Amino acid sequence: MNRRTHRNHSSSKTQARIARVKDKLQKLRDRVRRSAVMFWERRQARLTWWQQAFRTPMASGRWVFSQSRTLWSAFLTLLGLAPSGRARLLARSSDIRGNKARKAASRNHLILEGLEQRQLLAGDLYVDNPVDYIVTTNNAGGAGADPTDEVRWVGFNGIDDGGLGDDVVGLIYGTDAFGSIQDAISAAAPTNTVNVAPGTYVESLSIPTELTLLGPNSGIAGNGVRGAEASIVAPAAALTAAMIDVTADNVTINGFYLDGNGAVGNVVRVVQFSSVDNGVVQDSRITGGERGIQYNGAA
Repeated sequence: MNRRTHRNHSSSKTQARIARVKDKLQKLRDRVRRSAVMFWERRQARLTWWQQAFRTPMASGRWVFSQSRTLWSAFLTLLGLAPSGRARLLARSSDIRGNKARKAASRNHLILEGLEQRQLLAGDLYVDNPVDYIVTTNNAGGAGADPTDEVRWVGFNGIDDGGLGDDVVGLIYGTDAFGSIQDAISAAAPTNTVNVAPGTYVESLSIPTELTLLGPNSGIAGNGVRGAEASIVAPAAALTAAMIDVTADNVTINGFYLDGNGAVGNVVRVVQFSSVDNGVVQDSRITGGERGIQYNGAA
């Protein structure tokens, strides 16, 4: 019978300990492997969801997300706020490719620019006495409002509200802001609205275009309680058929004080209409002429 020695006993304990360590290591490797597989499966599922949700294939045919390391970088790449994986790779190799690679990477970023404050209405033109405009950018260089200057129109209330209230900012004098009503009419396109601030405008008007001429007292009857007027006054020397000659359909004149100044036969003459209803003078006071309004040759 063999007798177990101390050496054999120690050797068997060591082997058992080694076996237990190996078993633990194998279990740890298995857990790491399962975790890695689970991680990549979840990652692939997320990438697949993003691809199907946004469907933005690159020119090469590969999804932009397949070149991003994380979902966050993929989302930023989609918005143009971060370079794609390919661009980053090019940037890392800039020692070989030079500045061209860095420029290619930076082109994927958005360039953010501030927006100017705007209160413009599409198709609207504005009229005020030149001295009443607020010049915000003096492009022409001279004093007061000059062509190409950026100006602020102070609104129908005639009060500078600092760009708030009914003020209209960002206008270019000579383009959509004018010092005379006739200049605005001449620049208007069909269906435009010409907004006229309070003040006195000594001029005769010819309206050959379908448009709306809107004064500060629109919506208030001629005999009602009115605010500051936009007064159109005939020049003393204007011995013409009318102070305002309308030769287009669908013209509306609303909210004015119309003064023929005794120098013309008609304050407003409307011609070339298919019916009286096509031309409208509303919420206006008319004075100073032999006839207030003449439609198609009839007073």
